[in-house]
Amino acid sequence: MNNLETLGQRISYLRTKCGLSQRRLMDELGFENLSKYEKDKREPKIDVLKALANYFHISLDWLLNGSEYIHPNGLTEREIQIIKQLRQLDKNEQTKIEGMIELKLVEAGIHAYSLQKELNPAKPNIGNFRPK
Repeated sequence: MNNLETLGQRISYLRTKCGLSQRRLMDELGFENLSKYEKDKREPKIDVLKALANYFHISLDWLLNGSEYIHPNGLTEREIQIIKQLRQLDKNEQTKIEGMIELKLVEAGIHAYSLQKELNPAKPNIGNFRPK
């Protein structure tokens, strides 16, 4: 694995991992000085850091410190981003993705808690219920 001790090293790692040139990334995000950022000769302003984090779907904590922030609910920034993206899909598409996740868990030998049961609990049988 690459040495990712500095902010510049992490920026360079993300860019090269995605196969982007410095020019292309600067053009897409609308800023300059990427070479200086990657060489740790200059620190980017917060708006540049936010743009990089959003573009690469990573947390600012990882970008700045090399560690992932864990929310009190136990989710990382990336996991929260995935949930937000999932919520943008319609229920049918969400169900398909939940099935894919359960399949992957089973393939990996991990007990798959059924998301369907949590999302669509069985309705109680009240067919014979008669109010008094």
